[in-house]
Amino acid sequence: MRRAPERVLRSKKRRGESAVARDELEGTIEPVEEFVLEMLETMEGLSGMSMRDDDERKIEDLIDAARLAALEGLVVATSGNMSVALDDGRIAITAARSWLRRVGREDIVILPLETRGSDAPSGVAGGTERRPSRETPMHLAIYRSAPHVGSVLHFQSPAATALACSADAPSSLDLIPEVPVYVRRPAWVDWLEPGSEELARAVSNALKSEETRVVQLRNHGQVAVGLDPLQAIERAAFFELACRIWLETSGRQRLFLSETARDSLYRYG
Repeated sequence: MRRAPERVLRSKKRRGESAVARDELEGTIEPVEEFVLEMLETMEGLSGMSMRDDDERKIEDLIDAARLAALEGLVVATSGNMSVALDDGRIAITAARSWLRRVGREDIVILPLETRGSDAPSGVAGGTERRPSRETPMHLAIYRSAPHVGSVLHFQSPAATALACSADAPSSLDLIPEVPVYVRRPAWVDWLEPGSEELARAVSNALKSEETRVVQLRNHGQVAVGLDPLQAIERAAFFELACRIWLETSGRQRLFLSETARDSLYRYG
């Protein structure tokens, strides 16, 4: 019984120590919360910076690819236009009447994916404003209906356009391996007014299938799509090559790839 006061004192001491520890812990919670919040804000800032940097790289790739399209002979003067999907629900597209051979950052217009019509200008480098390509409705419709598409090239290469203006255009261009591997199954769209919503719907519907990578526009030109601008040009270039081979073998008996060879080549694309 004589030890009872000692136990009481020790118990009081422990309670006092616990109260001090609790006070000390509570004193550290606020700085920790502040630190965590600062870290989250930093991470968000870095994430936003990374996204912006990625979009800028995509725009640079678009500019390089647009110039390459002209060098490859896929467009003449202001006849073509090209775009790329950005990471934040927007697209970058060449401005109206841009010469792809010498396109620069000032010729790139940024638009929200949900933009309707082609007459909504957007600020670009230097704070200037440019009107986007007349074919903007078609580009936007393709991205909305075909999420697998990362870039769109509207071009007008000589051989392919010659066939687009031909009444007896071929039903198949499976003459070389590059067609089943890169181009797959081209689609055809009858004449519709350039820049119209009707053309936009027709082309975007044709490109819903990942098996269709190039569309021939009757009496107009072509559309090629890819995961990125370079792939869209690659597919367009091989399509032009196949069309040129078709024209140059006119009057001769053409030898098509066999169905077995074609089906085998599909695995590579």
